[in-house]
This record gives sequence, C-alpha cells and structure tokens, in this order.
Amino acid sequence: MVGKSKVALLLFPAILLMLAGCGFAPAASPTATRRAAAATQSRPEELSWTSTPVREGTAPPLPTFTPVSSATPEAIIPVQDARCAAFHPNGNWVALGTTDGAIVIWDVSTGRELRRMKEHTGMVASVDFSADGSLLASGSADKTVIVWESATGKVEHRLTDHTGEVTGVAFADYGAWLFTGSLDGRVWMWDASDGSQVAYIQGKSGATGIAYSTTRLLAIAREDGTVLVPDWMTQKDKYFMRAYPDLKQGEFTFQVLNPRLAFSPDGSLLACPALFMQPAQKTGKAYVWDMKNGELVSEIPGNPRAVAFSPDGKRLAVGQTTGVIEMWDAQGKQKALAFQGEGSIWDLAFSPDGKRLVAVGTGQVQVWQTPPE
Repeated sequence: MVGKSKVALLLFPAILLMLAGCGFAPAASPTATRRAAAATQSRPEELSWTSTPVREGTAPPLPTFTPVSSATPEAIIPVQDARCAAFHPNGNWVALGTTDGAIVIWDVSTGRELRRMKEHTGMVASVDFSADGSLLASGSADKTVIVWESATGKVEHRLTDHTGEVTGVAFADYGAWLFTGSLDGRVWMWDASDGSQVAYIQGKSGATGIAYSTTRLLAIAREDGTVLVPDWMTQKDKYFMRAYPDLKQGEFTFQVLNPRLAFSPDGSLLACPALFMQPAQKTGKAYVWDMKNGELVSEIPGNPRAVAFSPDGKRLAVGQTTGVIEMWDAQGKQKALAFQGEGSIWDLAFSPDGKRLVAVGTGQVQVWQTPPE
C-alpha cells in the first residue's frame, strides 16, 4: 500500500492538470480549509460533456428458463439487517453494511465475526475494499463516507462533503483512488490515503449507484433511469444509456441502494439492474451493455436488484427481489442455474477465486459454493 500510495501522490499534480483541462471540476481547497470553502461554494451547473446519443434497442429473445434447483447454501452469516457486501482480496473476509449503520467483518473460512464497527448513524448503503485490502470505504444514508483501516477497524478519514445520502463507493484498481456517489447528484473522486478531494462530477439527477472499471470508466446510475459512463481520465462521456426507453414523467426505475451495477473484470461489459418502483405493476430488468460500442447485448427479466460478474469474467450472477439467484453466461444470454435465496436479494459478491458467492437477502446472508462450469 505504501509504495502504491507514493506513486499515486507523485502522479497527483499531473492528474489534477489533466482533469482541470478536461472539464472535471477539481477540488478548490486544501485539506485544512476544504470544508469551510465547500460551505460557501456555489454548486456548478451540470457539465456539458460531449456525449454519444442515448443507447436504446431491443435485445434478442431469451432462452428457455432453467428451473430453480434444490441446492442449499454452504453457510449462513447471522447478520439479519445487512444491505451490502464486499469481499476482501484475501478471499476470507466479507464486509457487510447494515441498516443500523454498523459494518460487520465476517471470516467465511472460520464462520466467525472478526469485528463490528459502528460510526455511521444511518443505513450503510455500499462498501468496498481497496485493491490491496488495506482500506475499507463505506457510504451511508447519513450523507458521510468513512475510510477504515481494514485490519483494525480504525477510522482513517471521515468524508462529509456530500449533501445527500451516499449510495455508492468504489475504489480504483490501483492506489487509493476512491469514487463516491450520492443523491445530491455529485460523484466525488478522493485520495483515500489522506482523505483529500481530487475532483467531482455534478449531475442534475441523483446518483443511485456507481461502478468502476479497470479500463478507467465509471458507470453512474441516476434517479431519472439513465446510466452515464464517462472516462474519468479524459472526462468525456463515452456512453449515455437509458434503462427504460418508454419511461414517462412521474415514473421511476431506481431507488436508494439500487441498482448494484457492475463491470465485467476486463471492462468489456456493464450489467445494470433497473428495479421499477412506480407504477408498481411494471417489473424491472437487468441490462447488459457492450462497452466497446455501447450497444445493448441482453435484457434479463424479473425484478432484479443486484448483479455481479465472476472474477474470471465467464458468469453473471443476478439477484431477484423474489430471492432467486440466477447464474447466466457473462452476456446474459444463457441461464445455467437458478437457486432460491432468502428474502429479497439486496447485494451479491463473489470471492476473489470465484468459488463462493455471498448473497445479501432480507433477513439472512447466505454463502453459496458456485458450481463448476
């Protein structure tokens, strides 16, 4: 972590210059005075990035449905109010964020709770470990982000610049770069090693979820049912996609904690569930988009709330509000297996070796062994 942080800090001035020249608004104040400056700073209008047209289309027909299996989970994690999950790079620890603001670190290899951290005052909506596992970030409905030392549970930084509920946190695949999204419409970029602000994107619609790709792309799901995919290095829109082409005024697809969108490991695909909230008679879908051309690859039916790609990039797990967990090929065209989870599925997380899948359901967290191909 130390070596990578030094490299990141050496590159920091160059990145700031690049971002300033490309329209990504830099943080204006140093760490010691940034909160005072933020209190008086007027919020800028949404950036007018160069965008490709909204991507819409009709996906190919779905294959025959695979019946739900009678499989049982390998283990149960007794955390009844969990809403989000993330695996540590060591493959044993799972961080679970709960509705009462606590974060539980669970060791799946021993079946024991390692520690419980309680600093948030609102529901923890998203958690993520840094690439080297030394840091854990958590975003909460209390409008704050906390950066923790994962080995000890010590609070490293408390980030308080969001003015709305924090719905997503995502570390980059190197160093300590951290992205956070909120219903205030901003997506911040931070240096989590020292808690300093780097830059932000301001949107007119609240961010309901974010994901980061190894190809340096961000995916930002928004309350208006759109998904913005900018390249954060050049700060130009790569794609702008609409989950529901027929979305009408007063109809909403996303809610807080939704969707749990995800990039495939190589960044070639983006999966995004759209849970239709109003009118209630409409059901949602999960969309898979090709990041080479922005075209729609497939639509997965049901009312999915969470998706996750396996680490080898060959499978896509989809969690439904009915509790069913489905295993598809990566492009979402062929279902291999479906099994019954517990309650509505809020989040999914694969272990780094792909052999386990943690499913966060209402009332229960289950650990499944993923079947061989």
